[in-house]
Amino acid sequence: MSNATLPEEIISLDDLQNLRTSGNDILVFGVSERQGEDYIAGGVFLFDFTAQQLHRLLPVGYDLQDVYHDGSALLVNHGSNLFIFDLFDLVQQAVTEDLFFSPGISTALWLDETNITLITNTEDHHEVRVAGYKNSTVASPESWHLLTVREDTPIGLIPGNIPGMIVWESDGSETAGFWTTALDRDAYQSLEATSQPYFSADTERYAYGSEDSTLIIRTLDGELIRELPLPGNPKWEYYLADAAWSADSERLALQVIERSNYTGKQFNVTNYILTPANWGIQELATTEIYNATIRWSPDEESLILSGTVPAEDGYALSLSRLNPANRDLTTYDTYLNITAPDYLTFSRIGWLVTNKD
Repeated sequence: MSNATLPEEIISLDDLQNLRTSGNDILVFGVSERQGEDYIAGGVFLFDFTAQQLHRLLPVGYDLQDVYHDGSALLVNHGSNLFIFDLFDLVQQAVTEDLFFSPGISTALWLDETNITLITNTEDHHEVRVAGYKNSTVASPESWHLLTVREDTPIGLIPGNIPGMIVWESDGSETAGFWTTALDRDAYQSLEATSQPYFSADTERYAYGSEDSTLIIRTLDGELIRELPLPGNPKWEYYLADAAWSADSERLALQVIERSNYTGKQFNVTNYILTPANWGIQELATTEIYNATIRWSPDEESLILSGTVPAEDGYALSLSRLNPANRDLTTYDTYLNITAPDYLTFSRIGWLVTNKD
């Protein structure tokens, strides 16, 4: 049972459809809450930025994996059980009982409109597979494509939107790092990245942070485009916490964390926008937040900042909207009102596609 201050009542189908036709910015996210030595999934939620209201979509035990491109369905898991959750009728369709899952790591993604990529775990062996998806139906497991070999140890999937290509992370003794695999398995190679890569929407390049506080940008083939020192206080260690490309691939939002190189204590998280056309960088607001993430709003006129902050009786989830034009920061923590005595985080976040009637 969750100890967090989360709404228990599930949103009704009528209220959900009203949200989906409201035209409002609706964030969908999962919550991960520490209990003892483990983390539990606190459920899946919707936050309406316009109405400043939180809704529960799925109960404790469920977590979000991904949102279908048109917002009609979600990939969600309950432990090792993966489901497609249809947002038209709130019905879930089983995909597999063998999903490998870990808090905060994506292990199931919509590859494209007709395929789901997932990491399965059978007999403690992890495999990347692709399941066909057509007419709201998942193909039988016998027809799924196996994209990794026995020696691989996939632990996470990286969003890439690269046609016909999957990006995944391995922690194997000989295969540790990031890899790309084509659906036909003809292209299977290590990615030039020492930390999580962030792929531009046009898939022509990707960015990642190095251990020496440098932002590195490469072409999809791995050719170096640019190395840039991350902005930060030279008194402290600083490193890339998260990044997000705009839909036109002309801007890269960055979050840089500073921490003491003596105690390891985290200080500030500063948000920036990098413009690769001229390599200019714009400094935005600085916050004090843990497990920080950054995303563009649907209209890309603002940035959504999320993470965890200390609270009076433990911890709270924090959600803000940052306007790059005037650096105005609006915080929604009191409307979100999610606290717990133990540490809790957003597991994954995405946007619910909404349209006006």
